Amino acid sequence: FLELTHRCNLKCVMCFQPKKTDSAGELETAEIKRIIDGLPAWAIVTFTGGEPFMRRDFREILAYSLKKRRCNILTNAELINDADIDSFV
Repeated sequence: FLELTHRCNLKCVMCFQPKKTDSAGELETAEIKRIIDGLPAWAIVTFTGGEPFMRRDFREILAYSLKKRRCNILTNAELINDADIDSFV
């Protein structure tokens, strides 16, 4: 599991995430890629948060990870667009 952000576009009452709106404390794109590179070959990467799609670089991170590993995304799906759906299929 890689918790990419605490930010979220929703404010669900039952959610345990702090209600952050800034990216302070988040890992840089290169740091996340190094973590992915260091995972064993059998690892399945699960991206979580907050909402992973809140990161401007999430699509880049996802594409990088998919070249090396199988991936899951824990998302509320509010920020997924048609291009994302096409890439998932």
